[in-house]
Amino acid sequence: MKNLLRSIIAIISVLCISLGVISCSKIKGKSKVEEVTVTMSVNGTMHEFKFDLYLNYAGGTIEHFKHLATSNYYTNSAVSNVNGHVEFGAYKFADNGAFRSKDTDYTSLITPTYMADKYLYYGKDKNEMKDYPRYRGGCIVGEFASNGYTGSDLNFDGALVLKRDVDTEISANAYNTGKATMAVTFGTGDYYFTSPSEFAIIGMISKEDGDATTSSYARLKKIMTDYAEDSNGNVYYYYTLGTAEYYESLNEEHEDVEIAGYGHYFMYDKEESCYRWDSNGDGKVNNDDEKLEDDTEVEGDAAEIIIKELAENGVYLNTIPYEGVVIKVEKITFAK
Repeated sequence: MKNLLRSIIAIISVLCISLGVISCSKIKGKSKVEEVTVTMSVNGTMHEFKFDLYLNYAGGTIEHFKHLATSNYYTNSAVSNVNGHVEFGAYKFADNGAFRSKDTDYTSLITPTYMADKYLYYGKDKNEMKDYPRYRGGCIVGEFASNGYTGSDLNFDGALVLKRDVDTEISANAYNTGKATMAVTFGTGDYYFTSPSEFAIIGMISKEDGDATTSSYARLKKIMTDYAEDSNGNVYYYYTLGTAEYYESLNEEHEDVEIAGYGHYFMYDKEESCYRWDSNGDGKVNNDDEKLEDDTEVEGDAAEIIIKELAENGVYLNTIPYEGVVIKVEKITFAK
């Protein structure tokens, strides 16, 4: 009987190896998959989310992501958007809770030495792969259909995506600006992620590790919606264009108006129907901060200009978890 059982097991193993049976080899669709777990904390409470990396669709981008993740780049990185998608990897927290850029952390890992002799050739002729360098100026070339890399059939409903710049003039250069910021998207209605063919989708969050309320997909989506506004309906923002250089350019554009440096942090006060800004420079905004429309520090219509800028540049206006809520990545682990 034992010999018969061993024979049956041996036959099944051979079939799995030789035929690539899906149940044995972790294949989904047209790609091999690898499981990865992203652990996030919400005010110290841990949440684990399971993803499948699709190894055959964007291999260079996946290797790039895994290099950063296994080097602990994402550890303690801030969740910096909860509107339409969940975003992490661009910022870390300062001692006072404000966002700080992770650019220097990135350049310490994606060095000229690391980038050397790395190429992208999926969908290309491997014999000519040196014609397709993986990196340009520290950014990774985008592995997606609009950039010539075809074959992926993934969509934005639960996708793990490498974020890139959005060029309002639709320059080809924007396709090759991905660095380290990752997003989990929940459909095509997002203000930023509008076309799967223009972003490198490297994986999908699991909908199969639970039911309609307990799966990784459902739980992360709930976190996104739960913390997008506070109990009074106020929404908090981090304006990624709010640099000193940005405000200087506005002053040059509007010579007759002196525009103060409003910084990055804004809040839409629902009760007052107005924007408020971080007038203390502490990375926090509340109902006691100054209204843009009541600005007494500048002359003319500077507040109107800023409000117009926020409306026109909504793609750079990240909805961050409301005041007092800290959501961050604790660790990323890969299945062995």
